[in-house]
Amino acid sequence: MKYTFITILHNLEFESVKNKGVEFFSRARFSNRTGVIQKLLNSDLVKYNVGVHSVDEFEGVVYCYVKNEIEYIKTKEDMDQVGSNLTFHLLRIVQSFLTELWEVKDNNIYVRDGFLIAYENDIENGFTYKASLSAIFSKSTLCNDKTLYKDSELNVAIEKFKKNEKENLFNENTDYKIPTDEVFFKNKKSTRIDRAHYFVLSARGSSIFPMKIVYYCTALECLFSTAKTEMNYRIAERVALMLGNNKSDKRKYFDLIKKTYDVRSTIVHGSSLKGNSEELKNISEDLDQALRELLTTQNDIFDKEEKDMEKYFLDLVFDNKFKGD
Repeated sequence: MKYTFITILHNLEFESVKNKGVEFFSRARFSNRTGVIQKLLNSDLVKYNVGVHSVDEFEGVVYCYVKNEIEYIKTKEDMDQVGSNLTFHLLRIVQSFLTELWEVKDNNIYVRDGFLIAYENDIENGFTYKASLSAIFSKSTLCNDKTLYKDSELNVAIEKFKKNEKENLFNENTDYKIPTDEVFFKNKKSTRIDRAHYFVLSARGSSIFPMKIVYYCTALECLFSTAKTEMNYRIAERVALMLGNNKSDKRKYFDLIKKTYDVRSTIVHGSSLKGNSEELKNISEDLDQALRELLTTQNDIFDKEEKDMEKYFLDLVFDNKFKGD
C-alpha cells in the first residue's frame, strides 16, 4: 500500500524556493512550492475528504510531505489498523524537528493537522486519515511575524535531526496519539536535558509571558537543582558561572535569574504581578536565549550525579573568586 503524508509548518519561511524539496529524514521532504503534490491536492478524494479550505492552506507555505509504501498491507481493512496511528507518528516526527529549529534560533513555527492518503495505484480510489496536535508555539517575545530560516540555518537543524533517525522508526505497538510521559521516570533513563526540553516546549506553547517565565524557570531547575534550599540563589549563580564570560556578563545572568524567580514566586503563590506584560518581554526573551545556549552546549555536567554537580560548581565558584573575577 502506497501512501503520501502532508502537513503545513505554520509561520516558517525559507530564503529560497525549494521546488523539489529538502530531505530532513528518509523519504520526508520540506518544500515551499506545491508542484510536487499538486496532483494529490487536485484529486477529488483529497478535496472531498480533506476539504477545500484545508487544501487551499498549502498554497504559498512551507509544508512537509512523505512518500512511502507499506508492502505487507494490501487492503483498506489492513491499512485501517495502522493508518491513524501512522499519521500521528509522522506528525509528531515533524513536530519533534521543530525542537532542532528552536535550537538554531527562537521561532513561532508549529504543526497542526496532518493528512495521510493511502492508495494502491490510483489516488482517486484511495482513502484518507487525519491527525491533529494542539500545541501552537510562539516566540519568546510573542511576536507574530513569520520566522525566516536561511539555508545554512536550516541545514544545521537537518543534520542534527538526521543523526537520530533510527529513533523515529514507526512501531505499530506504540500509540502515537497519546503524548509520552517517559521523560519523568528514572527507569526510562531520561536526563536532566530531556526534562528541561519538556518545560521549554511548555514555555513555547504558552501565549502569555507570566506562564512562559514559569516554564522557563522550571526548565532551569531541571538542569541545575541539586538541593531544596537556597534554590533560586544556587541556580542564579550556576547560570552566571556557565554562561558569563566576564564579571559584567556573570552579573547580568545572575540578576536575570533573580528577577525570574521574583516573577515565578509571585505567580505560583497566587499573588498578582505589578506592572504589565510588556515589562516581562525582555525576561522571557533572555531566558529563551539562555536555555538555548545551555541545552546546546553539550556540557557533560548535566549527566553527572548531584554530588558531582555540587563539586563542579563549587570549584567554579572558588576558581572565579581567586581569579578576582
